[in-house]
Amino acid sequence: HVKYWGIGNEVYGPWQVGHCSAAEYAERLRQYTQFMKGVDPSIKVIAVGADNPDWDMTVLKHVGHLIDYISIHQYHGCDDYFGTVASVYYCEQRLKLLEGLIKHLRLDHVKISFDEWNIWYKISAERKGAEKRIVLLEEPYALKDGLFAAGIFAVMHRMANTVQMANLAQMVNALGMIKTKGDEMVLTPIYHAFDLFVNHTGRTVLDMAIGSETYEISSKTFVEGRNSFKLSEVPYVDGSATFNEDKNILSVALINYYQKDVEVSLDLSGIEVQKRAVQHVLTGSAPDEMNDFENPERIKLGSKELTSCSPEMTVKLDSMSANVIEFSLDGKL
Repeated sequence: HVKYWGIGNEVYGPWQVGHCSAAEYAERLRQYTQFMKGVDPSIKVIAVGADNPDWDMTVLKHVGHLIDYISIHQYHGCDDYFGTVASVYYCEQRLKLLEGLIKHLRLDHVKISFDEWNIWYKISAERKGAEKRIVLLEEPYALKDGLFAAGIFAVMHRMANTVQMANLAQMVNALGMIKTKGDEMVLTPIYHAFDLFVNHTGRTVLDMAIGSETYEISSKTFVEGRNSFKLSEVPYVDGSATFNEDKNILSVALINYYQKDVEVSLDLSGIEVQKRAVQHVLTGSAPDEMNDFENPERIKLGSKELTSCSPEMTVKLDSMSANVIEFSLDGKL
């Protein structure tokens, strides 16, 4: 009863067991997929993508007719605030490049599995013992990293037709959005970004146009084979809109990357919203502010009631914040 099967992991890299060329991998993948789907035609197969057009094209050409997903991995982050949050749009560029390859080959049934993404740049310490080698991956996540995660959610909402699987790497302790020590637990800003989007947005993505000032930036990336990126027209304000059919709630997500409070004009013309709404907010006092075992709740979700909502309204966004505003369409919120 296992539905999803990833055939290999990052085999394009010499650090992986089974490292090989794209052509060799594609042939192995073809054999695995044919045999496995011969046993159970209902399974879904995820091919190893390399975020490299040559590799990805070779795999898609050879096995695209058999597979269901192709993967892509992205790790980012740096000490610079804008360098971290802008990397959201580098990820979007790479996802769109892979989407373009799929469309070029007319493999509309193949979707993208964004099956490793996170902030990872500070910690990769090793402890060597007589009989074992342990790699420690305890990344300390700050507010800027939570805003990166929120931005990734907005990107995935925009690309929901193609990016149909996504997995944070990882959940607990090893690059985890949850940290534990004994019977203690710390929820990081990345966890709270998940809380914000999982529990306060809907399952149906709506079109939303955003007008925002933009900036240009050059920064670093963790991605193998590339150590920098340059972007233009990076927005200071981004977001998405979704609908929860079960609760009849319109959710408008707005991320303010400015390091200042801003007011945004929201145009909901044609939508009959109630006068009352709830604004959920993830923010903090500094880009590098974080939760730890001594102060586990420095950063957490807050909420406030908006009592004068209308189809055309102004919303205040706190400095460096991710927000979801839930509008009831039947007055039951």
